[in-house]
Amino acid sequence: MNMKKIVIYLAIIAAVGIGTGLTIAYFTGGFSPDFSENSTFFSVDDTQIEKMDGITQMIIEGVTADINIIPDEREDVKAHFYGNTNTSDLPKMKVTVNGGRLMIKIDESRKTQVGFFSSNLSLDVFVPKTFGGDLELGSVSGHVEVKEGLNLRNSSVHLISGDTKIQHMKTQNLDFESISGTLTMEDVSTENTRIRIISGDVHINNFEGNLKGESTSGNLKISYLKDDYDIDFKAVSGTIDIDLPDDAAFSLDAETLGDIQCDFYVNIQGKSGKNQLKGVVKDGRNKVVLRNTSGNITVH
Repeated sequence: MNMKKIVIYLAIIAAVGIGTGLTIAYFTGGFSPDFSENSTFFSVDDTQIEKMDGITQMIIEGVTADINIIPDEREDVKAHFYGNTNTSDLPKMKVTVNGGRLMIKIDESRKTQVGFFSSNLSLDVFVPKTFGGDLELGSVSGHVEVKEGLNLRNSSVHLISGDTKIQHMKTQNLDFESISGTLTMEDVSTENTRIRIISGDVHINNFEGNLKGESTSGNLKISYLKDDYDIDFKAVSGTIDIDLPDDAAFSLDAETLGDIQCDFYVNIQGKSGKNQLKGVVKDGRNKVVLRNTSGNITVH
């Protein structure tokens, strides 16, 4: 990759950083009219319960709030929105059901403010362990945590400025997008996973599933439980570290401006060197395609 493309990528990173700040300012209201050192904080505490009869899709949008998905021994869904904020124009939780779709949304003021804005808000959603439909999560300036026990059809997380943690979850398809935040997954099993992340690291342990992803200004570290899946990942300004089982068999196509290290014996095919490695490990039944700009690639 030539120097012109690298400069373009770095310009994109800078522009995204500015855009992230502006987006967060828009959604959070940006600032409060209180200039005093001892701002007054207002409490939010709202709980709503809805039946899950016929629900096949859950959409949860928590603007400037942490989202915690908690599988529970229950037949309904309980949403608890709580915390503190220094604006008297309190955000409000709305829970609506339309056909087979249940939506939980946090509505906030969009009025212009001047001064410092501060809040510490959380949205806990207690979901039946038996729920096996679609789950969509979206948050601006808040963390997302999905606790263990869910077995879903399709799941997606779209996040701006916040970390995500997913534990012991099964889902057919997982779609993850994030700007400025770390993704951590432990014991997650999927058929297909797509990851797009800007300015954040990805740490995945004991993973199952085909992976396709892109990362800008962040590191990827992933370990697989077994070798039955394809990997296609592109990174700009970050490292790629793939940990595969000892009996892994795959075709490898790796290219970077940094260094490449592969601990498996590779039957070289085509041109290979310090920055490029293409070949087959054992019978090559799976595909591993890795591209990196300004970072190293390690397969072990």
